[in-house]
Amino acid sequence: MAKLRRVRRALDQLAADPRHPGLRTHRYHALPGHTGRRVFDSYVETSAGAWRTYWTWGPADSDGRDHGGAVVTVLLIGPHL
Repeated sequence: MAKLRRVRRALDQLAADPRHPGLRTHRYHALPGHTGRRVFDSYVETSAGAWRTYWTWGPADSDGRDHGGAVVTVLLIGPHL
């Protein structure tokens, strides 16, 4: 349950401000299958067995409307790769 709480808190922070200092967001360069798209890595926790959220900006919503980069798509939540 503690891990789930940490994931929820990290997702709430990500939704509010992807640049929140507690997330320590930075660009991630090695996520397979996502060449050409900027992928970011944000902290869920930092202890042994640390977890991260891997995400990207966009795409447009299901109606095809672009939100000016305001949509975050979570690609993966799990152990640090």
